[in-house]
Amino acid sequence: MPSVSANCADGLTEHSQSGDDVFTIVGVFEDVRVGTVVYEDTRPNILFYNENPCEYLIIKVSSMTPEVLSGIQSALDSVEPDRYELMTYTSAIYDAYQPARTIRESILAAGVVTVLIALFGLIGYTADETGRRRKEVALRKINGAQPGQIIGIFIRDIGRLAVIAVIVGCVGSYFIFDLMLKSFDVKATAPVWLFIAVAAALLGLLAAVVIIRCHSIARSNPADSLRAE
Repeated sequence: MPSVSANCADGLTEHSQSGDDVFTIVGVFEDVRVGTVVYEDTRPNILFYNENPCEYLIIKVSSMTPEVLSGIQSALDSVEPDRYELMTYTSAIYDAYQPARTIRESILAAGVVTVLIALFGLIGYTADETGRRRKEVALRKINGAQPGQIIGIFIRDIGRLAVIAVIVGCVGSYFIFDLMLKSFDVKATAPVWLFIAVAAALLGLLAAVVIIRCHSIARSNPADSLRAE
């Protein structure tokens, strides 16, 4: 392409010793991301020729094995010992996103602990509810109610509050998720189906816990329950 001259006053002053140097543009490279999606450098990128040896060497390999890495390090040390430190691209990306991964793992750990606490509370509440309504269950069984119908009563009563709680939680988590994305320069979309799937999974888990806890009392002998009352 034709060469174009650019005065250093157009944002290139830091590359000029005297402040009035003129540079020649000899090509344009593709738009590439500089930095991470968390802290992206959105400034225009310019590559300058430098007579000094390069600071980084990028080596592409066909397979990533300890033997290959050891051979590369040995070759670099033979050229100039103790100057180059070998680092894989994967580890560099891993370290660059350390703050984001810390936040993700913290939220995941808090979510798991919250779910466990909620499940223990649900188990205790179900046990207390089945014990309190033991006489009612016995009378329903005497009048012909089947175990499935009795379990359905508990699921319906507990499910009313659970559905409201799950909906409120999913809506709140959606806004928190969107708020977290504001700290990223490149943002992913928040798929609604993901929150619907999580809500369905939580309600399914709740129903399973209620069924397991209510199964024994729903199949128990109503006479024993009335005798205990």
